[in-house]
Amino acid sequence: MPKTLLLVDDLFFSVQLENAARAVGLEPVNGPGPKTAATLADADLRLVVLDLALWSQPWSKALAEVRAARSDVPVLAYGPHVDVETRRAAQTEGATRVVTKQQLVADLPGLLRRYAFAHAEK
Repeated sequence: MPKTLLLVDDLFFSVQLENAARAVGLEPVNGPGPKTAATLADADLRLVVLDLALWSQPWSKALAEVRAARSDVPVLAYGPHVDVETRRAAQTEGATRVVTKQQLVADLPGLLRRYAFAHAEK
């Protein structure tokens, strides 16, 4: 089954992300943590969702680790609407798409589907 790596510290929101991922046919894997490296090496990984408000590690470090391991996997990053500078920096540092958390919530299944399965549509 195709997988999505959720680099999210917010336990309540991660449940919403997990449910949406399952609904579109993705197996969610929670990170950051010990499963992150193994998931990045997994050929079934189709998408990384990155919270720009991570507190367990700097988001830029997490993004750099993802890009170093898997430049081919889309990274959908999201952050607070008031933090325009961080969202711009994430785009510059390699996120495929950066949205506000409100935008993510408004189109969660659509965004997950679009970025996880974009390669299949080509």
